[in-house]
Amino acid sequence: MRRGEVVGLKCSDLDIARSRLSIERRVRQHHVEPIARIAIAVLLGPNGERFVAQSGSVRFQAAHVDEARRRGFPTHTVGEVIAELLGGSAFDPHSTVTAGYVSREQQLIPALVQLLRAAFPAQESEK
Repeated sequence: MRRGEVVGLKCSDLDIARSRLSIERRVRQHHVEPIARIAIAVLLGPNGERFVAQSGSVRFQAAHVDEARRRGFPTHTVGEVIAELLGGSAFDPHSTVTAGYVSREQQLIPALVQLLRAAFPAQESEK
């Protein structure tokens, strides 16, 4: 995992203080268009277990991805290009390209819930 992608989690009820969460952004191109923006979330459990979940996807225009690539992915994001050209937030290009229909948060939360449920299943008495 790269710097800035790992977050230590703490919760008194779950043994996640020794766990690590990584959320990796990916842009996938299917033929020429559309380009789908997804997030892959990986949780490394306290005993070394690995749990993976994928968010839903949002389509980005190839021109925006190409411009971010031209500027250099290590220092520029597709979200920055979209915010510059279309307005909105560089941290939530999902809302911009879907005209407010879907936010980054709405895409990511179901994947994180799935991940945490798999890693920390409810005890029988908690169901």
